[in-house]
Amino acid sequence: FKLYINPDEPTKMDLENIKILYPALKELTESQACDERLWTGLAHSDFFEYTQKRWSNPRESNNMKKENYILSRYFFSQDPKSKIRHTLAKLWWLGKMLYDETNQDDPLHFVDTLGRKDMATRINDIFTSNFSRNMHLLRPFLNVIDYYELNGRVISQDYFRSLVQYLNVLGGIYVLDFLDEKDIELKLKNRIEYYDEFGADVVKGIKKKRININSELRVLSKNKNKIFKLTINEKNISYFLNKKVNDLVLYKNDELKILLIY
Repeated sequence: FKLYINPDEPTKMDLENIKILYPALKELTESQACDERLWTGLAHSDFFEYTQKRWSNPRESNNMKKENYILSRYFFSQDPKSKIRHTLAKLWWLGKMLYDETNQDDPLHFVDTLGRKDMATRINDIFTSNFSRNMHLLRPFLNVIDYYELNGRVISQDYFRSLVQYLNVLGGIYVLDFLDEKDIELKLKNRIEYYDEFGADVVKGIKKKRININSELRVLSKNKNKIFKLTINEKNISYFLNKKVNDLVLYKNDELKILLIY
């Protein structure tokens, strides 16, 4: 099989080639797909030209002068991140992760969901989440993204990342495998409505902006004049709900200033 090559559109190269490479190599086992020799060999033989062209775009070519970039794009390793960094391996592993057997007409339709905006960031957020290997959770998550974006509203990076973290948190509260996928979708849609009113949970990186159950805070106690950590639970969340960094709150007869939410 041949891969699609268009150096001027590197994101499109990834999108199109997930749909080409994964079906062609779908019968690989996960053990075989972790073999360093497979992906390193293909990147230096059958798909050497493709690998070169994928990183020839001016936005990428400067990075490819760095040793760590060359190693990660041409040589597969046992580092988990290699699955989404190696030029060819990531096409297979993303296809594996996103393959939706319930959609017989287009089982890789979720590839377009991730490719619609900030593809690299979305892939990283999903791949490093607690639910990336569980289609029972990943499908309703991506269905919600499609629900909004196919109706004209693009989900921002902050919303997307916040929603990933929220679903991770739900996994610590509910046994999500026993929830119907429609119920999971409803919880996620309700969360987006919450973000519309109060703002997303994350800004700049992975810092949480607002407080949820299980949030951990670093706070400054005015009366005791010391910094300490506090975990949010069902008993104390009423004091902190919808608060954010730098807000003051009266808790247990002490005025606390929120320094960090994580």
